[in-house]
Amino acid sequence: MSLGDRLRWLLVSSGGLGCSPFAPGTVGTLGGVALAVGLQAASPTLAAALWSWGVAAAVLWLWGSLQSRFVARVISTFSRRSPPSAESGPKRMASLPSAPRP
Repeated sequence: MSLGDRLRWLLVSSGGLGCSPFAPGTVGTLGGVALAVGLQAASPTLAAALWSWGVAAAVLWLWGSLQSRFVARVISTFSRRSPPSAESGPKRMASLPSAPRP
């Protein structure tokens, strides 16, 4: 990956927060929380806050929708491993003992 791709990946993953080994979806939202707090702190009035939130949402939506090919390319590059076998996967619920029927 080039330097530009690495910087782009940092932006896509909220500065790398979305790559956390523990709860990446939850940890990845911290970037959005920081953005929201920053926008709220920088807006002196409610009207300015609503306007800045709307502009930020539109810009993030547009930028994010243009990143799908890049993310697909990066994911395919890093996931070239063989898929896990059925034996190494999680145990099925059907293999657990069931309660006796009345």
